[in-house]
Formats: sequence, C-alpha cells, structure tokens
Amino acid sequence: LSRFDGYGLSSYTVREGLPDRRISDVCETGDGSLWVGTAGALCRFVPRPTAGGPLFVVERLADDPETNDVVCLLVTRDGALWCGTEGGLFRLELRDGGWTASLVPIGTGGAVNSLAEDAWGGVWLGTTGEVRLVHTDGRLEAFPLSAIHSGSRVRSLLVDRTGRLWVGTPRGVVYSD
Repeated sequence: LSRFDGYGLSSYTVREGLPDRRISDVCETGDGSLWVGTAGALCRFVPRPTAGGPLFVVERLADDPETNDVVCLLVTRDGALWCGTEGGLFRLELRDGGWTASLVPIGTGGAVNSLAEDAWGGVWLGTTGEVRLVHTDGRLEAFPLSAIHSGSRVRSLLVDRTGRLWVGTPRGVVYSD
C-alpha cells in the first residue's frame, strides 16, 4: 500500500502492520477513517498513531478465514461500510465511537466480488453467476445472469445516473434497465 501526501510516497507492508500483502480495495468513510481490504483482514489506517501505537488496526469480521478475506468495499450514503468477502457480506456502522460489524444474510454462502449502491439506497452485490439486491428494509432479491454469463464471477458493478445497472464479468458487460 502506498500513500501520496502531497510531497512524496510512503509505502506500507506487513512490516508496518498490514495483515496481508494482497490489497483488494481502499476507501474512506465519513469520519475520515481510511479502510484497507486485504486477503487477511479488513483494517483501518491510523496515519498518526499514539506513541508506540499501530499504523493499522485490524477489524476481524468473524472467525472463519474466508470471512476475513476482503474482496471489495463500499461506503454508502448513510455512512455504513459494506465489505464483500470470500465468505459473505458484512455491514459496519459507527456506533458510540467504535465500528460494529454485522453479517448480512444473502441467501447463500460464497464470495461477494463487487458492490454498488443505487439511488434508493439499495446495495447491489455481485457473486458468481448472479447479482443480488439488498433493499433498505433488508429484503433480498436475486437476479441470475443470462446463459452466456452463467457461472461467471461478477467482477464489477455500476449503477449509472439513469439508474441502469452495469455488470462486468470476464465474458463481457451486461446491463439492465
């Protein structure tokens, strides 16, 4: 992980406290926290730690190693941090000065490869062979991909300004009105 501070690049590795050298995603939450998703865990970067304090605070999502293998991150308009992992989906919320993680039921196990928020606050997630929508009330809907994309890992999602969902797979791009 490297950071440009306006003057130069600083690089960080497992020697500085990253839980794994494989970085999958980086994002910033509304409180200014910088989050780093790695193959070993989710962690929060602390640019000015207290004397002797760590540069990276590890946030274990659950006990299973797959649930701590973070694939993608998304900060939604309500301030929540969503984490797609090899073992499912988690939502983190800032409460009483600390972050609390909860598992989001998605109907099946397996990896969540990509995330996007729509204009209504719904969170779309890409899995293998389908996309799913977590509505703001917690309801879940699944949308299988067409036959040509069946079995493909959804690598990227985008909800454009017209509300159209774009889905990227290794076999091409699909969109839905």
